[in-house]
Amino acid sequence: MENIRIEVVVGSWLAYNEANERAFGSNWLNLEDFETLEDLIEELKNEGFTDEELEETFIQDIDCEIVFENCDYISVERLREIWEILNSVSDSDLVIALSEIFTLSELLNIIENESIEDYYLSGSETASDYAEEIVEDCYNLDNMGNLKYYIDYEAIGHDMMINGEIYETSKGVVVHA
Repeated sequence: MENIRIEVVVGSWLAYNEANERAFGSNWLNLEDFETLEDLIEELKNEGFTDEELEETFIQDIDCEIVFENCDYISVERLREIWEILNSVSDSDLVIALSEIFTLSELLNIIENESIEDYYLSGSETASDYAEEIVEDCYNLDNMGNLKYYIDYEAIGHDMMINGEIYETSKGVVVHA
């Protein structure tokens, strides 16, 4: 299983407000490099963060495969918790695709309530391709004669997206079962 990559620069509101030497935050930290939250905090201490500064951390910058909103208000503890939840799903491509559809809060709710099983990557790149697959699986097009050339797969895929049955993402079409 490949983990979701999340790299951050951690800041401290105390350091930021005092404009001290750590006002620009930590070095870039890859969450995968730390087995536990304590290891991550130990790294921050090694970089010079004091216990007082660590009481009010926030994410100053983030580079990851999923969409984060309002990371200024995410503490190191909550970020680590989010990372563990995201990586509890065996299909990281599905998690990345769902992050393009839902907010982070909605995605975490889907994962934590085990309704992630209601979604899967179809293997199709576009809604039109998925619609064509479905039609071909359900109907014997050879018996339709020339009528099969009038099937509008783009319109079918478009309607499926409007109805919330499927979503186009960078990872392909996500199906809501």
